[in-house]
Amino acid sequence: MHTKSLSELSTSLHNGEISSVELTQHYLDRINAHNTELNAYITVSEDHALQQAQLADQRLQQKTAGKLTGIPLAHKDIFCTKGIRTSCASKMLDSFISPYDATVVEKINDAGMVTLGKTNMDEFAMGSSNETSFYGNVKNPWDNNKVPGGSSGGSAAAVAANLAPIATGTDTGGSIRQPASLCNLTGLKPTYGRISRYGMIAFASSLDQAGPMAKSAEDAALLLNEMAGFDQRDSTSVDREVPDYTASLNDSLNGLKIGLPKEYFGEGLDADVYGLRYLIEHVPEVVIAASLSKNMGLYRERTGLAIFVGPDTRTAEATVSQAKAAARRIYSMPPAHGALLAGRVLGDPILRTDWETELTEMCARINGLRSEFQRRLEEATGRDFGFIAKENGMFSFLGLSEEQAQRVRSERGLYMLNSSRINIASLNAANMDRVVAAVTSVL
Repeated sequence: MHTKSLSELSTSLHNGEISSVELTQHYLDRINAHNTELNAYITVSEDHALQQAQLADQRLQQKTAGKLTGIPLAHKDIFCTKGIRTSCASKMLDSFISPYDATVVEKINDAGMVTLGKTNMDEFAMGSSNETSFYGNVKNPWDNNKVPGGSSGGSAAAVAANLAPIATGTDTGGSIRQPASLCNLTGLKPTYGRISRYGMIAFASSLDQAGPMAKSAEDAALLLNEMAGFDQRDSTSVDREVPDYTASLNDSLNGLKIGLPKEYFGEGLDADVYGLRYLIEHVPEVVIAASLSKNMGLYRERTGLAIFVGPDTRTAEATVSQAKAAARRIYSMPPAHGALLAGRVLGDPILRTDWETELTEMCARINGLRSEFQRRLEEATGRDFGFIAKENGMFSFLGLSEEQAQRVRSERGLYMLNSSRINIASLNAANMDRVVAAVTSVL
């Protein structure tokens, strides 16, 4: 149950497959079992959560529930919560019980969500590693010897460890985005003024913003729908209609570009980060897995080629076992993280210290393979295959029906991620003609 998305949980609740009380108790049990190790929560509001869950179940039974009614979440301990301790991870506020709810908390309560508790953070949000909390460090669930980032490290760790399906955080200069990155989550700092700051303990009022921390863009969008909106109690709140942030999630990415400021790639970078930049510059739409350890980068694109970049061969070889263990962890993540295929690099790694030449050759090979495949398709069919969209290194055949896709997918040696996408890793000189013939025959 704790691996489901918000939409999946919502469907289960509305269909009566599980009650909010049962779902809430499931997460409370997980918190009791694992929070001692991770220190993600400062306060667990068990009684309050179960009371909210009972009210949510009533709304579900009366068919007055919203999309997120009955779904538990965690709040960063920087939001005032009526009747629940709000400490901001400080000794000063250790016994402070807020007499009112922050607007964010109020809006989420109105949506019928259930507050599991308050998550750990850097004291007064002043930190980026979650090591300055009065209540102790937070551990990164992927590696307890690593920090989860901060200041919203407790929220990040709670969601990453499935101690909450989603959480709130705050971001002044990266305090949502950075821990989300370190814990393999989706974190969003909304535009200033989009979400009310009323009842959110300030760090730098002209920069602070609340936002969601989630396992996917869809989950983040669903919570943002509830968090956003004008608040007359916040003088910087923007009086503008709140759109449905889920409406454009499945729109095509064709034609869009991601900008990487050149200032981020100066002197002193680790070899793996520099290698990442090189791939981005030379291979359009390449799929790259995240770096897995210091002084070593694991780059996964759809040819199945893995390159371990290190300062020397001995270091690169020494990190292979560590990289494989990390890749196995990535492979176990939910597909929504976009990392399911990253673990497939566990085959034969290629060790390189003189990696720039290897990368140059690889880039040329990938681009040539892609162009050759499209050329052969157009030549064989006499059609313009401009509708083939390159997404994440995959060819998407947007015109194939499920039946047609199944016929193409049945070709031996051809790997398709789903009914409409063919993995470029499956194509080579030996099978390309056969694949072209298979695709041509079903069009």
